[in-house]
Amino acid sequence: MKLSGIPTKQILEELNIRNSTQVETWVRWYKNGELERFKQPVGKQYSFGKGPDHLSAMQKLELENRF
Repeated sequence: MKLSGIPTKQILEELNIRNSTQVETWVRWYKNGELERFKQPVGKQYSFGKGPDHLSAMQKLELENRF
């Protein structure tokens, strides 16, 4: 949305986002090619290579069991 010229204020309203820096962060990730960051669960701190897609089947089961 931002790259197509839609103002940040309108993006915030449409997506119900409270902080404009979030949109800026997403744009920075996109421009830097850090697309794997978008797969990180909401509210979780980013750690490269340790996201859900990089876990073995056993690690995923252990996490599920802990949950």
